[in-house]
Amino acid sequence: MTEPGDTVAAVDAEALQREALSAIEAASTATELDELRVRYLGRRSDLKQALRQVRDRETGMALNAAREAIEEAVGERQAQLERVELDRKLTEDVADVTLPGEKLPQGHLHPITQVRRIVEDAFLGLGYEIRDDREVETATIAKSRPSSSTSTSSRLRPHIRAGRTATRSS
Repeated sequence: MTEPGDTVAAVDAEALQREALSAIEAASTATELDELRVRYLGRRSDLKQALRQVRDRETGMALNAAREAIEEAVGERQAQLERVELDRKLTEDVADVTLPGEKLPQGHLHPITQVRRIVEDAFLGLGYEIRDDREVETATIAKSRPSSSTSTSSRLRPHIRAGRTATRSS
């Protein structure tokens, strides 16, 4: 036969609930509250151990009611502590609203302009100089290619200036 102590959990649900609720109300910081949550609702807490050993319906209902009350109290106390912390921050951290705000960036360069500047920087790094000319300079003009003849392309000049130059046409 089973003894009456085998079907009833070893924890008094009402006493555990009273103890937990008073400790939760006394918690003054979020870390204290978290420690209490782990102590009373964690995997190795007395309440969880008792819930695993429950064999009858009444004891299980009493322990679940205690667990729900403790969870609700933890949630309410956490909300209270967050409100208190927010109020403290609002009173201590005073912002002068009359100071000018941060300047926002005003747009950006067109992607083609960005690429052109990158290419120009590369040419400058190779020792070229950038000039704003409308004419493109070439080293040689091949007479065998019709598209390269001086008569068909008025933008090509057959002479080379001294030094290395990359020309940008506007």
